[in-house]
Amino acid sequence: MIENIEQWLVSACSILKLRSLNRAFMPRFLYWEDFTAVTIYLTKIRCYNSRIGSDSPLLMNINSILTPERTFCGLDTRSKKVAIEKASILIAENMPHLRAVDIYNSLIAREKLGPTALGNGIALPHCRIEGCKDIVGALFTINTPIDYGALDDQLVDTMFVLLVPEEEVDEHLKTMAMLAKKFGSEEYRANLKSAQNNQILFDRACQMI
Repeated sequence: MIENIEQWLVSACSILKLRSLNRAFMPRFLYWEDFTAVTIYLTKIRCYNSRIGSDSPLLMNINSILTPERTFCGLDTRSKKVAIEKASILIAENMPHLRAVDIYNSLIAREKLGPTALGNGIALPHCRIEGCKDIVGALFTINTPIDYGALDDQLVDTMFVLLVPEEEVDEHLKTMAMLAKKFGSEEYRANLKSAQNNQILFDRACQMI
């Protein structure tokens, strides 16, 4: 079994063949190519840290894309499709320039290319969407874990939805790397899953690891 998300990214990329990169570390990536890009970025971070001895200075923090208003503890759902539908509605309520139907359709279109479950009970549904001006994150814990088609066969009880502007590349790459690092921590995942309300969930999500 793959022990953490960073290893999962590397494994996924060993299956997907590496594609030619544009501007050295900044590829034109979409969907499954995200994982190739993030793995390369994580490798860049490790090399940088080994030279200066610091702890991931190139990684952003989650509070740059997540707000308390987009943090939801205890989502009631019975399936992946319903979870994405409810998440889309809740995000749109907080982002009036985005329509729930557009968010839902874009996320479902991405899921049709392959499940975005990362293993260890975590799912990262994400998409590029027209009208999205900045990278937007929304965090959900799920009352009754759902089947998400994860490679490790674990049911998903934590879902982080990521919406990205159509032309964004650099910040998307940094965001995926940051999420891979955070959700790769067993302690971090456990803290999220045990949160009892929205504010506690947000505070724990923003903790440095």
